[in-house]
Amino acid sequence: MSNYTIIITALFLVVFTIPTTTYAKKQTTEQLQAEREAVLKQCTKNARDSTYRDCECYADAYLEEREKQPEIKYISVAKGNISDKCLDFENIAAFEEKKCLMRHNNPSTGNVLTDEEKSICACTGDFIKNNISKLERVNYKTIQSTILASIPKCSCLVKTPDRNCDKVRGR
Repeated sequence: MSNYTIIITALFLVVFTIPTTTYAKKQTTEQLQAEREAVLKQCTKNARDSTYRDCECYADAYLEEREKQPEIKYISVAKGNISDKCLDFENIAAFEEKKCLMRHNNPSTGNVLTDEEKSICACTGDFIKNNISKLERVNYKTIQSTILASIPKCSCLVKTPDRNCDKVRGR
């Protein structure tokens, strides 16, 4: 191969390869940022998501996951990998306690909750907060299971405090 051919080949590679590579990286970064924004928008518009987690944190975790694993092609796969990230156990417990209070709210009694109902709902919130944080992997299914387990357990604890309620199971 002549020196002329080597120089032309090298020049060709420098001129056409480097700008394309730089542009491809920039485009990928822009695409990932757009995906992050879509995840953030989805989270903030979803009542459960925005109550259960910090959406900014979740969008950042999504971006980090996509950067770490660029071969992931679907948003749902990356979101599945981070489903236990950025959850707010305090918010989840408070939200579920409020839902419990609303369930027990009875217009026929003048919307006055009994002390027992208030105690059951407070127990429900505490039970959820304490037990969700102990789970190895947290997702909506495990959260719902914990919520369902809290209802009979808390009813037992409040209504029969002297009884061992450890064997009471959720529905």
